[in-house]
Amino acid sequence: MEHEHKQKRDYLLPASILIAAVLIAGAVFYNAGKTNNPSNEGVPNNPAVAGDQAAKNVRPISKKDHKLGPDDAPIKIIGFTDLECPFCKEYHNVLKQVMQEMPGKIQFVLRNFPLTTLHKQAKQEAIATECVADLGGEEAFWQYVDKIFESTKSNDGLDLALLPTFATQVGVDRGEFEKCLTSGDFDKLIQTNIEDGNKSGLQGTPYSVVIAPNGQYLPLNGYMPVEQFKAALEEILNQK
Repeated sequence: MEHEHKQKRDYLLPASILIAAVLIAGAVFYNAGKTNNPSNEGVPNNPAVAGDQAAKNVRPISKKDHKLGPDDAPIKIIGFTDLECPFCKEYHNVLKQVMQEMPGKIQFVLRNFPLTTLHKQAKQEAIATECVADLGGEEAFWQYVDKIFESTKSNDGLDLALLPTFATQVGVDRGEFEKCLTSGDFDKLIQTNIEDGNKSGLQGTPYSVVIAPNGQYLPLNGYMPVEQFKAALEEILNQK
């Protein structure tokens, strides 16, 4: 996890708090120490800060959001991601696998949150995905996000000259895409996402707010291995 960041299981806690603790602790355990770079990516500062109260401030899901999975899925996950963040790349792959193994149970909402102080290319890539969605629709958007994560080595590892090529590969007109990319049309949306993430407890990426079937808002800082993440989500499904 990145940025100036934050990221336990007590059987005496209520179930919703217990699951939140499991999510936080799992992400902290898996991410802590996974990086040795100077930006301190993946290392939480204060696990106690990210809690239910901040998570409840997240912007409600709307028709304008980028959604993967059915609207009637019992679990909603609102995820803030930076396309040049290495942990976001791993989280993206984990999430796709968990969704395949839990069909119809999860809807994932992606909100671009470029950390421009760490990744100079992240904002342009985020805007590129928004342009693709605007010009080609949601299916093209998700295909485009996949292409970026598959192609970048992270930490500004993508050749930005590939952005128009990727756009044409998912069915978007190159000229219209390039015009959109420099238009500034999505600057406000990116800023709105940044404000949304900050007020809902984000201290680094990836950061997610998991909305349980009972309406509980649970923070997830970083990511967990597939089986651990799947187990936590299944526990969420079983809570009353």
